[in-house]
Amino acid sequence: MKSHLSLLSIVCLFLSACAIAAQATPTPTPAPSTATATATRVPPTATTAPTATKAPTATPRPPTATPTLAPTLVPTKPPAAAKPPVAVGGAAIAEIARGNTARPQVALTFDAGASSRPTPKILDTLRAHKLRVTLFITGDYAQKNPELLRQMAADGHELANHSYSHPDFVNLSDQQIQEELRRTEDTVQKITGSTTKPFFRAPFGSRNARTNRVIAEAGYRSIYWTLDSGDWVEGAIPSNVRQKVVAGVSNGSIVVNHLGSEATAEILDEIINGIQNKGFSIVPVSQLIAP
Repeated sequence: MKSHLSLLSIVCLFLSACAIAAQATPTPTPAPSTATATATRVPPTATTAPTATKAPTATPRPPTATPTLAPTLVPTKPPAAAKPPVAVGGAAIAEIARGNTARPQVALTFDAGASSRPTPKILDTLRAHKLRVTLFITGDYAQKNPELLRQMAADGHELANHSYSHPDFVNLSDQQIQEELRRTEDTVQKITGSTTKPFFRAPFGSRNARTNRVIAEAGYRSIYWTLDSGDWVEGAIPSNVRQKVVAGVSNGSIVVNHLGSEATAEILDEIINGIQNKGFSIVPVSQLIAP
């Protein structure tokens, strides 16, 4: 009996020891089978370089330049090509503002389009000095003063065209310019028998390439001036007019005076003497521009 109890105690002790050992050693997790791993394992997503997207082929265009604002004084479109001088009667027509500078000559010219009251005194002074000059006459002035026109022609002065009604030619159409020239020519011819061709002076000195072309096509040459006497200014002082003209003339000068100027009528004798005392001859425009 005692033997059986001892053996039973030994067995109990052994089982207790095994139980303790089992608690101390962790039960290993069984490795999954190959089939299970294959089914459940998610392969890492490969990071691949993105496929480059080709940019659409653009239609080539020239580079756009940044616009530069043109200065106010520069035209926004290129100017028209210059036209050659118009030939009339075989001679090239060009505007004249000075005569031959190789000779000591001066042209005193006179515009007539306003008052005629000072004109007789001016003509008397020119006659006393035995001078022939160029007179630019408006048709309206000629129509109103036929006797003065006949005196001018009799004294041998060179009669030239200054329009009929003294308008600004730049503001007229080509046809209106032609009519102004024609009416003056017809009027002066009927009164004096003389032509106003080939010289013309624009009223106010206002002209451009177009107006010069039209007057050239009508048989005239545009005559401007080198020196403005200033006798047309309201209240012009005679001594100032004389000083400006006498001091300002040089070889080939074309001086503009006015048949309606009281200042010129009063001081013309001194102007003529002053110019001649400087060694200049006073001649008509046709002689001044001669070769």
